[in-house]
Amino acid sequence: MIEWRDISLQLGETRLFAGWSARVSKGERVRIRGRSGAGKSTLFQMALGFVEPDAGTVRVAGRPLTDDTVGEIRRQIAWVPQTVELGDGTVRQAFHDVVAFRANQALDASEAQMRALLERLALPSKTFEQPVSQLSGGERQRVAFAIAVLLRREIYLLDEPVAALDPHATAAVRRVLDDLGPETTVAVILHGDDWDDYREIALT
Repeated sequence: MIEWRDISLQLGETRLFAGWSARVSKGERVRIRGRSGAGKSTLFQMALGFVEPDAGTVRVAGRPLTDDTVGEIRRQIAWVPQTVELGDGTVRQAFHDVVAFRANQALDASEAQMRALLERLALPSKTFEQPVSQLSGGERQRVAFAIAVLLRREIYLLDEPVAALDPHATAAVRRVLDDLGPETTVAVILHGDDWDDYREIALT
């Protein structure tokens, strides 16, 4: 589903990749681990076309990532970064801003679905009405994750999705991920040794 083939990339004085390759198959669950600065988040940014490798190719769903394909490829992917931007309004407004995009209008995602999903992610029901500015980093990530789930993408890229969460909230995120279905591809960036049921891609 996602393939980085013979990737080389240097950012400033740092060489992150030199002829590096990896593949995430359709329906696979993968955890990406490595030291800080090893390029974990950059892998996701390359899969989305935000960062272009100096050499090598990135393919998503069998298609090379190019200027002509990047828009369609991004519509297949839900990306939840470690630092989430949800605007200056309420969670309700952030939800409606996303579902109003032309590419999302056919999904028929409802406020009731969003509220129910927030509760499944161990967030109180009042979260839907709260200003985004009042949410912690971990709460913002779960809100963004809930919106992403309702978008029903084929691929989910989650950057440190549970780093700021307690065990109860972490378990809630895992349950929602497990319910995405066997055809959904999930890659998560982690620092710890948890989630050992996910295949590991290690960066040195």
